[in-house]
Amino acid sequence: MVWLEPPYTTLLIAASAISAVLGLYMWWRFRVPKATTGAVLILAGSEWILTVVLEMESTSLPAKLFWSKMQYVGIVVLPMCWLISILHHTGREKWVTFRNLLWLSIVPCITLLLVFTNQYHGLAWNLTEPVTLDMNQQLVKTFGVGFWVFIAYSYVLILISTVVLVQTLVKSPSPSRWHVTTVLIAAFFPWAASALYLLGSSPFPRIGPIPLGVTVVCLVAVWGFVSWRLAGIVPVACKAVIDGMGDGVMVLDPQNCIMDVNPVVQQLTGYPAQELAGQPVEKVWPHWVDQIEPDLIEGEKEIALDLGDEHIFDVRISPLTDWHGGLISKVVVLRDITERKKAEILLHESEEKFRTIFDYANDEIVYMDKNGVITDVNMKLGEILGYKREEIVGRNFAELGFLGKENIDKMVNLFNEVMAKGGTALFIPMEFQHKNGRRVFAEVSTSVIKKNGEIEGFLCMVRDVTERKEAEEKIKASLKEKEVLLQEIHHRVKNN
Repeated sequence: MVWLEPPYTTLLIAASAISAVLGLYMWWRFRVPKATTGAVLILAGSEWILTVVLEMESTSLPAKLFWSKMQYVGIVVLPMCWLISILHHTGREKWVTFRNLLWLSIVPCITLLLVFTNQYHGLAWNLTEPVTLDMNQQLVKTFGVGFWVFIAYSYVLILISTVVLVQTLVKSPSPSRWHVTTVLIAAFFPWAASALYLLGSSPFPRIGPIPLGVTVVCLVAVWGFVSWRLAGIVPVACKAVIDGMGDGVMVLDPQNCIMDVNPVVQQLTGYPAQELAGQPVEKVWPHWVDQIEPDLIEGEKEIALDLGDEHIFDVRISPLTDWHGGLISKVVVLRDITERKKAEILLHESEEKFRTIFDYANDEIVYMDKNGVITDVNMKLGEILGYKREEIVGRNFAELGFLGKENIDKMVNLFNEVMAKGGTALFIPMEFQHKNGRRVFAEVSTSVIKKNGEIEGFLCMVRDVTERKEAEEKIKASLKEKEVLLQEIHHRVKNN
């Protein structure tokens, strides 16, 4: 094999090797559809460039013909992958359906079949006498119908890609237009290279213009994935909103590598955005693995971070998916809830104190809504009336058996009076019936509970005065007996 003089061979082999490495890395590193498409695009270009070199350097015509056919493995893939990649990056993933991919694959598959069976029909090309250039023979072909159909197919796909890019360029905000403009310029190279090749006007007769154009496309594809970070073109307004948020926002790829952060996360981690981009999250946030499951795609969790003093954060993870449900990235929002947690602790302590006082008060406490439905009672109820809490909560007081008809009417009148006056009624004597049937004498104090100026319910304090009532009855009976005795003594003394 006789090698070409540098720099042709060196540049082409280097371009092929670099493209192959970058394509394989993208395939392995980024498990998203747009990355896979870009990786296939770059690997196809690398294969084309390498087989062009091998064809040029082969010394026998059969070998040259073999490598010439092998070039089409990459050639037929490039136009379709270029269009799909542009659709992914411009937010038109819905066009990339399985049905559309099947239709787009028809011409490349037929072309590849015609190329490898060309010796039987000559629809791809016909060979003429080889031409000797720089001590090496080069194949000279006259192309057939199959080749021209593929060229027309390729031009149509490139034209569609160009139209999509122009539309995106018009609609994109100013800071993002230079990305689209660069890709649009790169799309011109395949047009120009193929036109020069077909017209036989290549400035490099030994290697042709198309491998050079493919090299440019591969480099632009790699640059596009790196600069766009597989996330597309983010509108400036959306970026400004995220950067201005008081919450920390972090975008992770499916492998938990940081794609983007806002200033709050930069402040929390102590790293600028440039150093965080592309880093595994556990490298800059060692507690991530301990506090949050590495495979967590969606969920909410509270974590504690030591930032001089302990801070509590509410971490919410939301997935970003493409149109068919494939995971593109994860958005992590960190909200500092330290003050809220302190308030919740104080509120909980206050509620505990209130519940303790409520449950262990010496009087029965009953809370009911404005319709007379009991919503809460304390434990004293079991001692006074013999009912458990769950037996009466949720029921209307009029349905319960511890009030007689006269007491129900008395209680309703009491509530109406309190509602009308908007105040409190104190120590209203009432008679209740214990669950076991005995009588219970009590004093009821009632006050209204208001919320936003509207009456929400009633708070009733029920004090058991049965023992006092019974003592009073005994005293009255004793006094009555003494009075009868005195009357009898007086009567006898008078008679004597």
